[in-house]
Amino acid sequence: MMRVDRHSRSGYQCAYDHSLIGPLQSEFGWATADISSRLAVRLVLFGLLGPFAAAFMNRLGIRRVAAYGAGFSRTFYQTYLPACFVAGVLCLFAALAIVLVRERSGPAPMPRQA
Repeated sequence: MMRVDRHSRSGYQCAYDHSLIGPLQSEFGWATADISSRLAVRLVLFGLLGPFAAAFMNRLGIRRVAAYGAGFSRTFYQTYLPACFVAGVLCLFAALAIVLVRERSGPAPMPRQA
């Protein structure tokens, strides 16, 4: 049997998100539509992943699923995120090298028209 609490996470989260729109606008100058669209995408993802998370929790138990989630997030932040950062820096340096080589070699010759 599924238990529904009076203080659900989604209700608090929606109220909390709404209270952040004003400070984000004043601090960063973001538009309300930009902030709201990001929050809407997040809520859609939560809605799509919620049934799968609930099925895992029913099958494996809440503690085990929470431990797996913590392990996956730790693995992501320690391995994939730095790897993506390094790859981005390498792409930036490669693009910069291409620009510098093209500037030093002069303008490209114009093709002849027949």
